[in-house]
Parts: sequence; C-alpha cells; structure tokens
Amino acid sequence: MNLPSADLPAWMRPRRRRVPWGALFVMVFGLLIDWPLAFWPGLAKQSDGALFVARAMEIAAALRSGTLYTRWAADFNFGYGSPLFNYLAPLPHYLSGLHQLITDANPVDSIKLCLAAAVIG
Repeated sequence: MNLPSADLPAWMRPRRRRVPWGALFVMVFGLLIDWPLAFWPGLAKQSDGALFVARAMEIAAALRSGTLYTRWAADFNFGYGSPLFNYLAPLPHYLSGLHQLITDANPVDSIKLCLAAAVIG
C-alpha cells in the first residue's frame, strides 16, 4: 500500500538529507592540523614521542610472541621490566603496535598515523 508522505506520522516521514557542515569543518580543520605531522621527519622532541615509540614497540613484540594482553613491559627499566600496562591505558599503544605488526611499518610512522587519526577523530 503506497501512502503519500503527508499521510504518514511525523516519525515515519522521510527526512531531508543535509550536508553536515559542522562535521565537515572539523574534519578539514583536523587535516590542516595534521599536515605538519605528516611531513615532519620523526616526532616532536619536546613531547613524549620517544616513550610512545618504546611502548608501541613493546606491544608489537608482545603481539608477535602471541600475548594478546600484556601487563608487563619486559624491556623497560634497564631490562628488569615494568608493570607499565597495569596502570597506563594501553589502547593507543595497542593500536600503533597492531599497525606496526600488520604493515611492518616503522614505529614512528605508526605513532604518527595514530596521532593523526586521533586529531581527526
């Protein structure tokens, strides 16, 4: 039965499609912010970039060895190990470590990709 849209209740009427200008503006602004990050060689020296790289390498090594959720960073603290992932949120490091594992990319490039995705997101 074909009813005209004027006869349908308000919640069943088809909505007009609009361009989400706010989301589009935020994404373009995020790309502008990510532009220097994409072409800068390495990570910024004033940030915790070296720590992020070390943590991503540790997660990638744990994933290569078959450990899906590691709580112990075996190579930290001069080889004595550290319970780093017990008190530190591991998801950003897992994302960059998983990218590094799947694509065999440079750890710095995987960190930069995750930072760019976080800025755009």
